[in-house]
Amino acid sequence: MPQDSFSVNLLSRRQASLTRQRESHRKIIMISTVIILTYLGILIPLVAFRVFVSIQLASLNQKINKEKQVLQSLSATEVKYLLVHTKLKLANQIISSRADVPTILAAAFDTMPEGVTLQNLTFKDENSVNLSAIATDVFRFYNLVEALKTSPLKALFKTIAIESTSRNETAEYLARITLSKEEIAFPQPNPTPSPATTVSDEKEGN
Repeated sequence: MPQDSFSVNLLSRRQASLTRQRESHRKIIMISTVIILTYLGILIPLVAFRVFVSIQLASLNQKINKEKQVLQSLSATEVKYLLVHTKLKLANQIISSRADVPTILAAAFDTMPEGVTLQNLTFKDENSVNLSAIATDVFRFYNLVEALKTSPLKALFKTIAIESTSRNETAEYLARITLSKEEIAFPQPNPTPSPATTVSDEKEGN
């Protein structure tokens, strides 16, 4: 009686299983590669766009800062212009209302002794003018007053005198000289001679 034979090819089954696994791994790798490439394709443009926007914002901020500086400088210039314009307008009003202004200005500058600096002229009203000056020696103010009294101002003002003197923190002397068309009596202090003047007087006496 013949016997039935039965055999199983395990090797072919193993190879088929390995083949299916390789195909599955290949598909996974392909899908992963596609996903990564897709992600990079989206990410790279986004990063590039962000960098571009950052550069544009930085450039825009620089332009805005420059415009602010220009506006600030223009504002400061406008303020200075308005101040100068106002001062010139007031000066023109004073000059047009007083015929003696050119004479006063010319005499003030022409009679200014050496070592005396004119700070300002104040036209208080139609009858009086205040002159402020600075010097390193108080005696120079008396020379200035005497020079003013012998100038054309003598015909315009009855009083040309030192109203007050003071000394600032830099050891310079300040004087306020009044020119008035009215008689005004100011107390005239007897200044103490400076050491340099005393030595000079002693040498002259010898």
